[in-house]
Order: sequence, then structure tokens, then C-alpha cells
Amino acid sequence: MTRPPLPHLAFGTGNHACAGIYFANHVCRIGLEELLETIPNLERDTSEDVEFWGWGFRGPTSLHATWEV
Repeated sequence: MTRPPLPHLAFGTGNHACAGIYFANHVCRIGLEELLETIPNLERDTSEDVEFWGWGFRGPTSLHATWEV
């Protein structure tokens, strides 16, 4: 409660794992399924590099995509 806020959304592991990770995983899965159903030709733009940040909780800073309208 007294530690400063961290600039990430990590869920942690071990004894201090966040119970919300299961809910967050389902929300992300459902969101991606709905997005891919809505835009079936959505693809990663391979002309742009994917930059990553972090070490323990590594993730992309951005992910460029293309699709036809």
C-alpha cells in the first residue's frame, strides 16, 4: 500500500501473483477474438519493426497492423 505506483500492468508470480490475471487473460482473449471476427483480414505490418521493452515482463511498445477496408 505504501510503495510508489509502477508504470506497468504486470501481474506478478509466486506468492504475490495477482488474482486478476485469469480475468485479464479472458478479457484479452475475448477482445482479440471479437476484433479478428470484425476485421478478418487484419495482419501485422511486416514493414515496421516491433520494439520491445522490459525484461521480466517483456512486451511490445507498439504493434503496427494493416487491413483492407
